Amino acid sequence: MSKQGLEKLFVVQPRDRVADETAKFLSKWPTKCTTHEEVATRFCVDHDALLCSVCELTNHKPCGHVLSLMEASKGIRSSRECTILENEIKKAMEKYEKMHTEQTEIQTNVQEQDKQFVRAVKAFRQDINTLLDRLELAVLANKEDYATKRKELIKGKSVCITCSESTFV
Repeated sequence: MSKQGLEKLFVVQPRDRVADETAKFLSKWPTKCTTHEEVATRFCVDHDALLCSVCELTNHKPCGHVLSLMEASKGIRSSRECTILENEIKKAMEKYEKMHTEQTEIQTNVQEQDKQFVRAVKAFRQDINTLLDRLELAVLANKEDYATKRKELIKGKSVCITCSESTFV
């Protein structure tokens, strides 16, 4: 539920209107009597219990304070308990908003760190590729030198081998 929706719930209204709204609210979700499983239509103040018509006539007939749900709901919005509940709900909503904001910031930071990591890996890869390219160019540039030196080395050994063959004959 949005913050504005909750604020609408907490608007103090005249008692008659509150009773009407409470009755409408209760009529949307009829509460059943726990004993007879019938829709509760009355409230026993003495026992703090919802009553169906059977309970009212049998168990709560001697009670002095049996009211209709509409009568029982009058003044509830301005009661101390309702005020405390409203304040607790407001505190919970503020805490939720703060946690939601923090969590959104954390998610944003994680996404940014992920992007930075990918950029760092790509930069590292680019650096490695640059070093490998330089190494390859250096090897290719000196390839002729290496080939010439090996040929001379091989020629030198073959001359020595030929020399040593002629001395033995």
